[in-house]
Order: sequence, then structure tokens, then C-alpha cells
Amino acid sequence: MDILKSALEFHRPVTIIYMDKDKKITRRNIQVLGIKGEKVEAFCYLRRQKRYFKRENILAAQYLH
Repeated sequence: MDILKSALEFHRPVTIIYMDKDKKITRRNIQVLGIKGEKVEAFCYLRRQKRYFKRENILAAQYLH
């Protein structure tokens, strides 16, 4: 099962490695709120607000410990 779908279903936060629009690699802790096509709607703990992440730019994901 896709970890992002699982995180949404079980309300578990995840850490993602993400390539932003400037091609910078960042690590974000997120709570997945929804998945709409190729976009992941999530609460970003770094920015403290709802953000959208392109699935193709999520390089890795794991449950937050």
C-alpha cells in the first residue's frame, strides 16, 4: 500500500523528502489531509499551514517516529 494513502487512512504523520520548485531537496514532516490526483494536500509542520505537494516531487516517505 502507498505510504501516503496509508498515512491518510490511519491519520499518521509522515516525513517526506521533497524536491521543491527550485530543485532544492527538503525534509518535511506532514499530516496527509487528502490526495487529489497527483497532489497531496497536507498540513506541513515546518510552515504550520496547509500545503500541496506534487507526488512526483516526493522522493521518499516514511512514518514519523
